[in-house]
Amino acid sequence: MKYPNAHNGLKKLLAAEILTFAAGFLLLITGIFSAVSKTLSENGVVDEGTTGVLVLVSVALLITFSGLGILAVLLKIFGLKRASIDDGSFRKAFYAALLSLALSVAEIVLNVANNSTVAKLFTTAISICDVFIVIFVIQGIQNLAEELNDDKMVKAGQVLMVLIAVAYGFEALTMLFPVFFWGAPDFLSSITASCEIMSALASMVGSILYIIYLIRAIRMLKKN
Repeated sequence: MKYPNAHNGLKKLLAAEILTFAAGFLLLITGIFSAVSKTLSENGVVDEGTTGVLVLVSVALLITFSGLGILAVLLKIFGLKRASIDDGSFRKAFYAALLSLALSVAEIVLNVANNSTVAKLFTTAISICDVFIVIFVIQGIQNLAEELNDDKMVKAGQVLMVLIAVAYGFEALTMLFPVFFWGAPDFLSSITASCEIMSALASMVGSILYIIYLIRAIRMLKKN
């Protein structure tokens, strides 16, 4: 194996991306579950005991989501650090991941301080960092693919880079929409909600394509 460090690092990165995808899906389920529980409770469909159980389940799901998120971040950082030994683009992705982690901590602090408007700006900055992480990783894989004369992986990386940039760019714009239209009428709120759903779908598609590309890269490195 010509690039064992990149192979090992990308395996960790793949695990991190799968965990992130699972955490995002779990967060969606948690949101739906919480909304249904609240509606049932307000309409008197369930008693107080059942409501308490539903709340505990929601909290458990949220804790699980947080745990998966933390594990994914650690795997991503360690994976990129290992892969950076074989190509400099992975090192850039590693630094971007550290910046994203720092911004995430700041975002949590701002949310605790009840400064949601500024926190949304940090959320957008985190998304931008994530875009750069993905782009640098794809560049790193393309560099290795060129060394291994795998033109298909190089071309696939070029197409994926455009698709990922569009998906994340749309997500970033959606996050900024509530900031610029804070306190807007109800119809604008409805538009914001629709954009958030579309953003989530675009992000999900981008994540799936990225995961598939990582799997192909790992197989490429294993064969060479």
